[in-house]
Amino acid sequence: MKTFPGTFSKLSLLLCLLSFWGAVSCGQRSNLIITPPPFPPLPQNLSFSQRGDRLHITFTLPERLSNKTPFTTLDKIEVWGAFPDTPSIGKNPSHRLSLLHTLTSPDLSQSRTLSLSIPTPGSEKVAELEFRLFNLKWKSVSPLHRFSLKALPPSPQFKRISLTGERLLFTWTPTPYPYVALFLNDETEPFLTVPSKSGQLLWDRVSWGQIVSYRIVGQFSADPAHRSAPSIAYPFRAIDTIPPPVPKGLMAMVDGENLIVRWDEVQASDLEGYNVYVQEEGGSLKRVNQEPVKGNSFSLVKVEPRKVFQIFVRSMDTFGNESGPSTRVTAKS
Repeated sequence: MKTFPGTFSKLSLLLCLLSFWGAVSCGQRSNLIITPPPFPPLPQNLSFSQRGDRLHITFTLPERLSNKTPFTTLDKIEVWGAFPDTPSIGKNPSHRLSLLHTLTSPDLSQSRTLSLSIPTPGSEKVAELEFRLFNLKWKSVSPLHRFSLKALPPSPQFKRISLTGERLLFTWTPTPYPYVALFLNDETEPFLTVPSKSGQLLWDRVSWGQIVSYRIVGQFSADPAHRSAPSIAYPFRAIDTIPPPVPKGLMAMVDGENLIVRWDEVQASDLEGYNVYVQEEGGSLKRVNQEPVKGNSFSLVKVEPRKVFQIFVRSMDTFGNESGPSTRVTAKS
């Protein structure tokens, strides 16, 4: 190395500059040790498996950081990815990656094997994934990992929804999924999950009079994480055509100018009230109440004297279904 009289060599000058940080002193030899920054180690032993429309990933993390110090906690792990039709060429992604999943502050003191599940398009695509690990101010980014996704079987569809008595009957198309889950409207949780083999289901929770959209989803297991895409929505309005029971125990009498009618109450959850029918001797049959009678009695005021009245009562539900007539009774004024 060429030197100049009265000056340091370039190497000596560099060593003097390094001594500013206490590494060496000018004119003295010293072993320079540079500690690598504590970058988080990248995941190892990655395993990918497709379960329905989700991609399950397991991996392990080593016990030490890149600078060989113990590795016990992470700030977070981010999984970025894309689902192109064809894989990228080379090591770098040719598609824009999006944040798919975040593991926040994973505890590595109990286990270094971590797992996560991310949704996929459910079609024949390529999953391209990148892992980003954060620890304090340090960040590590993994190479691009690729996994070929298979298309899911078609979703089951409703054949028909109908009323059987006071219950709903759901029937659906044959499906390779062992289970089906049924959803109301836009709810994210099913109201029922059952084996799919029978192809039908009776359900007694009917939303009478309301238009409800039902959807059906196939599942590979009872675990809701493994579902197909939802079916086409099937709107259905349950119209009640079943009348309430016939009133019993009808009695009628004239008290002064008033015709008083009483009967036993009908037990029905959708009971709206009662209609009272009276036929005066020589006249036509008439309903004498304008609105459904809410109680179990009715009074017709100022009836004509010396008349014979034929009376019966019908119960009515909230859908306007009337029961058959009660037994007729006679009263004289």
